[in-house]
Amino acid sequence: MSGVRIPESPQIPATMKIAINAGYSEMPYGGVGRYTIDLIKNLAAIDKNNSYYIFSRIHSCHLSGLPENFFYYTVPAADLRSFHKNFSQSKQYKEINPDILHMLHFAVPKHRGSAGLVITIHDLIYPVLSSLSMLLSRRSPVSCISLEGLLSSFSGRNLARKADALITVSKTSSRDIRQYLGVDARVIYSGLNEDFISPKTPGQISETCSRFGLEAKKYFIYFGGHGRRKNVMNIFQAWNNLPAAVKNYYKFCIAGEGYYEKKIKKLLAGRLRTQAGNFIFTGNIAYADLSVLAAGAYASIYGSFYEGFGFPAAESCAVGVPCICSDIPSLREIMPASGLFVHPAKISEFTEAIIELCGNKNLYNKISSDSSSACSGFSWKKSAELYIEVYKNCRQ
Repeated sequence: MSGVRIPESPQIPATMKIAINAGYSEMPYGGVGRYTIDLIKNLAAIDKNNSYYIFSRIHSCHLSGLPENFFYYTVPAADLRSFHKNFSQSKQYKEINPDILHMLHFAVPKHRGSAGLVITIHDLIYPVLSSLSMLLSRRSPVSCISLEGLLSSFSGRNLARKADALITVSKTSSRDIRQYLGVDARVIYSGLNEDFISPKTPGQISETCSRFGLEAKKYFIYFGGHGRRKNVMNIFQAWNNLPAAVKNYYKFCIAGEGYYEKKIKKLLAGRLRTQAGNFIFTGNIAYADLSVLAAGAYASIYGSFYEGFGFPAAESCAVGVPCICSDIPSLREIMPASGLFVHPAKISEFTEAIIELCGNKNLYNKISSDSSSACSGFSWKKSAELYIEVYKNCRQ
């Protein structure tokens, strides 16, 4: 058990001691990991008054260089689940005796002392995707059904009621929480990473594309997770069903790593090897490069069966690139006029949407124009300010 402590500045009196569970910072390429890192960075940028105590299982390089009122502790654990439950029993946590404990994941530790408990729920993947209505509408892959999903609504109700403040990232998630957990959650929208907000020059796009074997506006891109609900295989099949003229002109760039990325590579090395030249795989790459590749794409494709927010779709909008995306409530909410929506289970709809974007320049230009302003309201600075209000209210 180790801790890195920077002495507090004597000129800035602390008014609250806020402990944050940053366990998911060790997974910086996933949605919750990205949320954790960006929120903490923005709290650090605007709040010089309160003291923050960041706990994680391993030290994240993405949280280096925090200011004097931030203190970083690592608490070893076998896995993230045991870390979430047990980090607050560490000697450091008990000595700090924080006023507020913020869990950036839907979990409740065994011990929290006298701290007010703030829980952020990003989504309700298991109960929603295991629900009968989702299965009957073919909006949930059968492979996502689990006993854990069927039971999680019951266990989640008890966990949620232990929070002094329950926060979620969209109105869609708030409705799901009310339906499946029977409690209300305040909506504080996620922000967008600064790399996706900053303008990109043509030279920057050209250079980055060249490094990855791509040419600006001559490729589609998928970026995001590679879990079952992300629907990567349906997108892959939709691409393979395109007319040869489209596939010969555009490449398909797949960013990120995971099970389905490996499965696609295996298919392209075997029976689909004649198609291999149409695909570019980047692996996990820095946001600085990913944001430029997103901006250089002709369009992005995001086919998830369920999201609480949907970072990749929103980030595509932020860089002014049309997104062919699943017609699901959260994506309708965050980008109502800047996406081309398709049924996530219908491969043919993805294929038709790609063809339409390639052939209908009026539609393409309209979506591109709408995209640039659609996500301008998602600000990490604003999110951090609202969280500080939540902390203050929980202390009172």
